[in-house]
This record gives sequence, structure tokens and C-alpha cells, in this order.
Amino acid sequence: MSYPHILVITPTAVRYHNGKRLDNLPRVKWSVENQTYPAIVHKVKQDTDRFAATSRNSVIRETNCKFVAYLDDDNWWEPNHLMTLYDNLMRRHCSFAFSGSIIRTWNGTPLMKRIVNRPSKCKIDTNEILHRVELIEKYGGWQSKDNNDWLMVESWLNGGESFASTGFATSNYTLRPSLNIYAKYLIGQMKHA
Repeated sequence: MSYPHILVITPTAVRYHNGKRLDNLPRVKWSVENQTYPAIVHKVKQDTDRFAATSRNSVIRETNCKFVAYLDDDNWWEPNHLMTLYDNLMRRHCSFAFSGSIIRTWNGTPLMKRIVNRPSKCKIDTNEILHRVELIEKYGGWQSKDNNDWLMVESWLNGGESFASTGFATSNYTLRPSLNIYAKYLIGQMKHA
């Protein structure tokens, strides 16, 4: 079977933790190289803004790929992540698919699994999404704003685009130490869901 190429975009920035420079790119590259999906074009691009919008938009403008996924430099995927997303997107004939995430502390300790059936604010992350490139052409590119992943998905939903949830946590989302308040919010939301 022939598979179309998926563009994977990794915006990267210099990160520090406890005064030590971190290099997460080897883990990111390993994660992409070990996907069971066989046709991947991986582009690593230096962040030029805090929200990685410029990096993502410039790479998307240059691609011939029909599908796009995102992997931030502080996160990683399970080996079946892209294949699961692609299978769901194609089987359900939809515009985008998304997985759940294993939310982890900065040192990798799992806190919880977040799996939802419908995307909503603070319950979907860029690293969980595979979408058709035409959504960017139709709704515009990434914005340099807080919650830019949700703003993008919200525009798709408001436009009536169809979606599929895989029902599996195949993305690993690392909470930065500065996001302790967000971690408490996420855990509180999941307990009340």
C-alpha cells in the first residue's frame, strides 16, 4: 500500500531547566524516526516567536505534503501515533484527527492520560493533531497568540469541518516547570469530567 507523505513540523527553541540547557531534539528525532507510518517529511525549524506560529506557517507554505502533524521539541509520540491518526482520518473521511496525551512532569513522570471525544479549549494540543493542509489554506495559518492550537481548531469546528478522535493517548505532553498552575487546572478538570 502506498501512503502519502505527512509533514511533521518541530519548532525548536533553546530551553533551560534549573540553569542547565536542555537538548530534547534527539528524543524528538527518535520519536519521528520510529513511527510505524512509513512516509514522513520531518522539518525542524528554529522558533522566531514565542508561539511558533511563524515557524509553522513558513514550513507549511513550502510543502507539497497533503497532511500535517506537529511535534514540539519538548514532547514525543508513541510509535503508532501517526498511523493511528491517519487511519482514523481516512476511515472517517474527515478533515482532522486527534489523539489523547499522556501528561507528564518535566522529568517524564506520568501524571494522567487525557483522552477526549470532542476537542475543546485546554483539552487538545498541537502535538495530538493530524490535519489536511487545505485547512490552513481555507482558514489561515497559525496565530502568535496564547492558545493558538485551540484558536486553530476552533476555527475549523466553527467552519463545520469533520474530525475524529482516536480514543488513544499516543502523544506525550511535557509540562514545563512554569506551568504548575496549568497542571493543577488540567488535573482538576479531568477529575470533574
